[in-house]
Amino acid sequence: MKPEKKLINCLKKRDILNTNSVDSDVLVRHGNVLFEMELYNDAIDFFEKAGYEEGLKKIKELAIEAGDLFLYRRCCRALNTCEEKGEMKKLAENAKEAGKLMFASQAYSALGEKEKAEALKKILTPETEVVGEA
Repeated sequence: MKPEKKLINCLKKRDILNTNSVDSDVLVRHGNVLFEMELYNDAIDFFEKAGYEEGLKKIKELAIEAGDLFLYRRCCRALNTCEEKGEMKKLAENAKEAGKLMFASQAYSALGEKEKAEALKKILTPETEVVGEA
């Protein structure tokens, strides 16, 4: 039986992330624990501060497969890379399949596929206007 991972509290997280002298190994270790617990947003914070590209790329790949535009964009920003058309297309299709129609619509918009984006928006809000984006 695996030992249970202990989640750090929000104050400890804040202190670690706001300290300049934290060793990158400590940041990566915390990020990996959060990754294993599927707390990807928190893991991104630690991986980004550590400059741990491998961890960020793993989360980015998971985001594409899950159709999670928010996580994908966070990883792109953390990696200082542009959103790639092929990845965005795959993300849009996966989001649509998973029923994440807002993410799919926004991804299609980013790809310039306005008709697909608009069709999904109509499904989401047939009589109302869409407000906000990821």
